[in-house]
Amino acid sequence: MAPQRIDLTEAASQYQVSTHTLRNYIRSKRLTQYGQGKAIQLDRDELTALFAAKNPDTRRRVFAICNHKGGVAKTTTAGALGWFLSRRAPTLMIDADPQGHLTQVCGLDSDGLERTLYEVMVKGLPIQEAISPIILQEPPLEFEPSSLSIVGSNLELAETTMQVTGRPWWAKILRNALKAVQEDYPYVVIDCPPNLDALTVNAIAAATDVIVPVDMGAFSLRGTVKLLEIMRHVSEELADAPNVWFLATRVEPNQFTEDVLDQLWQAYDNRVLNTVIRKAVDVGRSQMYRCPLPVMFPNNMTTHDYAALTRELLNE
Repeated sequence: MAPQRIDLTEAASQYQVSTHTLRNYIRSKRLTQYGQGKAIQLDRDELTALFAAKNPDTRRRVFAICNHKGGVAKTTTAGALGWFLSRRAPTLMIDADPQGHLTQVCGLDSDGLERTLYEVMVKGLPIQEAISPIILQEPPLEFEPSSLSIVGSNLELAETTMQVTGRPWWAKILRNALKAVQEDYPYVVIDCPPNLDALTVNAIAAATDVIVPVDMGAFSLRGTVKLLEIMRHVSEELADAPNVWFLATRVEPNQFTEDVLDQLWQAYDNRVLNTVIRKAVDVGRSQMYRCPLPVMFPNNMTTHDYAALTRELLNE
């Protein structure tokens, strides 16, 4: 029987991903392309096999969302990924940015928190004593949500680098602190600050996976070399270095985006995640109303992208 084929745009709509995501799967040779330009088609059987439910990776995972360039969707990625992971198992989010944006997006008053990541890293407070549950007014779901919790932050956290640098094993403070809750939280998501200070180094040292969001701007790839150099130095001190993944964010349907994606793949190849995150106005709205994107806008295209990202990361 002749293979059944489907247009690229129709496939993207059917599987709730962007055409850029499907093009990435073609780049990584996970999908076969038939035709060129606007006439690209994909095989239905290949698509079904690619997106069919699989046995997920059940290892404990710690995801550090890291890039010292601001405005690349680190906090949005941390919040959305944390939410979708919590649908599968108890998940702990850690706000390692003194601006406290992840804390605020989760509906908490960062300035009113008495116990934050600062107390954990500087004063030696057991991390379980700094955890706050996240209670959200969410739309009806087909099943009960798993627990989602957070270790929040505020501006006091900015003093961490000055306070801890020079201590023995200062780069592993967070890694060691998380050992106390590793049985309680199979998944941990760390939102890093937009710089390469002690907080970022600790997040990298604690992670099993470092996700580097890269926005589709003219200077998006500048600085990634320095970031990878820091990761290499940290990894040299670890028996189990984290995997490093690059995630295209704020993607728009134009040729410039295609050019930047090509540069990203040429630079990092199999370390680029196939799923891309589309740009959407609702991302800013969810931040303004202090609510994670998947909760406030469950049917938004960017929400679907983060759902696809979660499945890819867990090999589902």
